[in-house]
Amino acid sequence: MRFVAGAAFAPGDAHRAGAAVWRTFVDLAGTDRIEAARARGTGDLGRRSRWQKGLQLAETLKKGIFEEYDYYQNLSPAFKAAARKQMRSKPMEYALVVSAVTEAYKTLGQKEKAYTYLLKSIEPIDKKFSVFIKGLQQMGKEKAIKESENVRQIAPFYQYLFNVMEPFDSAYSRKKEIEITNAMMKATQ
Repeated sequence: MRFVAGAAFAPGDAHRAGAAVWRTFVDLAGTDRIEAARARGTGDLGRRSRWQKGLQLAETLKKGIFEEYDYYQNLSPAFKAAARKQMRSKPMEYALVVSAVTEAYKTLGQKEKAYTYLLKSIEPIDKKFSVFIKGLQQMGKEKAIKESENVRQIAPFYQYLFNVMEPFDSAYSRKKEIEITNAMMKATQ
């Protein structure tokens, strides 16, 4: 069980957890403050500490999602097969948390901060991908080709975040896909 915004969620219950994060941001900020800030065009909530609590909650959730995913990845193949359903939901959970924060920023009229937050949320995935590519480069060609199929463990995180990124930068996903493909081809040659 994971506790999000004061409610307990079973692992894999990503949609409800993401909705709870969004409600928490709205509750912490106060809908009246959001409307007033939007009317002023400042995006200032007046209570930064509440907003910071919401951001800390999101960061805690994201960290927990990666920890769970890494735990599942390090299981033996038999246990990994049994935990496949739980593993599959982690990229979506991550994207839902990121989406909740970016939506909160957009609601406040702070699209630049939303975009910056989204880019920062992609960085940990980029780091995992870089480590994966470095590992491939250190292997022999045949083993690297065989192991390159494990990119499927990282790719779903990108796919879900590309959907969140679409309203901000429609060309970003295509550029990133080309970058990923080129890195994979280079590592396996």
